[in-house]
Amino acid sequence: MRLVVIYLLVASASECASYLDYANKQYLTKTVISHLYSIIEAMILSSYFIYANKSYHHRKFIIAALVFWPSLGLLNIAFLQPVNGLNSNVILLESFIFITLSLYSIYALLKDEMVFGLRHNSQFQFSIISLVMWSSTLFFWATIRILYRNRWPHVHTLMDIQVIINTLAYLAITATLLNSIKKKTIENV
Repeated sequence: MRLVVIYLLVASASECASYLDYANKQYLTKTVISHLYSIIEAMILSSYFIYANKSYHHRKFIIAALVFWPSLGLLNIAFLQPVNGLNSNVILLESFIFITLSLYSIYALLKDEMVFGLRHNSQFQFSIISLVMWSSTLFFWATIRILYRNRWPHVHTLMDIQVIINTLAYLAITATLLNSIKKKTIENV
């Protein structure tokens, strides 16, 4: 769960900085934050899912993820989407991978006969929250450019909805984390 705490801290800092930049109409800073945050977020979440799913060679997979995401992010910045543009390539790939990892995590928990009370299992809750959040992110980033290009009048409403979904997801992750800590504290007493 330490990775979840780190994820929440990094996500909170990034979201606050992005919101302040958006409010001050400084979009270049927002895109720089987006590029860097996507790489850090992907490394943390990949590590979490690899570790939580008890992969056979989890250390090797985590090292591979810690090399893969920065390399991919830098290649994307260098050749496809410069730092002053939207970072939709990496975000779409992240969405696809984290939807897949969330589904696999849910599948592994359902298959495990030793897990009881799945509704109250923090890994299950985190996977469900992650699945919802990344599904909405995939939809948002897959459509936003097209909607912008076509000058759809409700683009900003869609952006606000995405912010609300992310905020609710981060609050749900925080509640899951606090509940997990509370359970462990009660068990240790």
